[in-house]
Amino acid sequence: NHKRNITIMKPDWKDAPDWANWLTLSMHGQWIWSEAKPYFLGHFWHVVGGRAELAVQDINPIDSLEQRP
Repeated sequence: NHKRNITIMKPDWKDAPDWANWLTLSMHGQWIWSEAKPYFLGHFWHVVGGRAELAVQDINPIDSLEQRP
């Protein structure tokens, strides 16, 4: 279930910068905090105005391997 995996990997709002109002997942699998509301256009989230930064996660990719049940 993709939604379950996204939820597990999703950053916690308690770790968000004070200015962050939105959280989106990029097409490259990177979570991004943003101050302004992003919009989706042509396969990508775009943020106009305000700050945006990658939500750094303490997840080791080697721990992501999972076999289909």
